[in-house]
Amino acid sequence: MEAKREALLLRDDTAKYQDSSLDAAFMAAISEVYLAIEEAGYEPFDQLTGYVTTGNDQYITRRHNARKIVTEMDPEMIKQYLKQYGHMYVVRK
Repeated sequence: MEAKREALLLRDDTAKYQDSSLDAAFMAAISEVYLAIEEAGYEPFDQLTGYVTTGNDQYITRRHNARKIVTEMDPEMIKQYLKQYGHMYVVRK
């Protein structure tokens, strides 16, 4: 599992995000959180949606320090990420 995680984190997909307001640093951090949630056995978009909807950080695992990482992120950027990449997971105010 660790090899898969490292391979995903080392992929350089930042070029396709250049026109977006979601910068490379944010995408690297959210990828780390996404993989930690997935490793914990949960659906990442569901958990992130629960977090931004309720503000309850217990939706995010502590694995790989994901909870600390996500609580330091701007919730509006997480919502934008969910809207862009979550397909059916649209977060409404």
